[in-house]
Amino acid sequence: MDAKAWLILWGSPVGIAVFFAGLGVLLWGVSQLKHSEVAKAELELKERQRHYERAQGKESAGPSTD
Repeated sequence: MDAKAWLILWGSPVGIAVFFAGLGVLLWGVSQLKHSEVAKAELELKERQRHYERAQGKESAGPSTD
C-alpha cells in the first residue's frame, strides 16, 4: 500500500471512525485493568483488617487469671 492509499484510507470518515473505535476500545481496556487492580487492593485490605481484628480478639481473650 503506498502513501496515497494510506492518506485516502485514514482521511476518509470510515478510517477516522475505525481509528476512534480502536482508541475507545484501548481506553476501555485500560480502565477495566485499573478497576480490577483497585478491586484487588480493596479485597486485600479487607482481608488484612479481618486478620488484624482476629489477632486482636485472640490477644484480648488470652488466658484468664481469675
